[in-house]
Amino acid sequence: INPRTSWGIPISELEKLPGYRQPKDQDIARAKQLVSDAGYAKGLDVELVCRAGEDCEKFAPLVKSDLAKIGLNVRLRPVPANVQDELSAKREYTMLLKRQGAAFDDPDSVMFESYHKDGVRNAMGLNAPQINEWIETQTTLTDNQARFDMVMKIQKRLLELNPSPVMTWQDYLRPRWRIVKGFKSGPLFADENLEYAWLDK
Repeated sequence: INPRTSWGIPISELEKLPGYRQPKDQDIARAKQLVSDAGYAKGLDVELVCRAGEDCEKFAPLVKSDLAKIGLNVRLRPVPANVQDELSAKREYTMLLKRQGAAFDDPDSVMFESYHKDGVRNAMGLNAPQINEWIETQTTLTDNQARFDMVMKIQKRLLELNPSPVMTWQDYLRPRWRIVKGFKSGPLFADENLEYAWLDK
């Protein structure tokens, strides 16, 4: 879940964890050792499926460069968006780079879709019984604090399993006229309520 939303793990906490913390030397060394321990001390050639266009031209090369630091030799495979969706649904890929949006600021828009065994965006085929149970439980809780605590527990467990590494979180851009006052741009679509917005003219 986006760390800038009300349900995400705060950035200040994430920055203390491997992969998020600075500097990266220790984490890169550890990842490289894991690749070597898996039997690929001389490196491993992998194919990364990415959507043709901006994803493959701008974002994927950054991923390729980072993975090279740990011994993964990435070959980019640009494909049209519909082909990428098909490969993702059939799980016919070694590595897949894909953007994913969330319709609203609620755990179900990310957790159930991506990490539950029946999730429509569960491209990696994750089926962790404990995670499934927790996701099903949190969506039924009416106490907001209890649900928040459960969502935090799920996220921390997912960070341990790391079934689908999140490379970056992006907020959408919302231009507006200077005369618009009282409007605070929020994450995802959480700012669609314009009850407190007004025009200064």
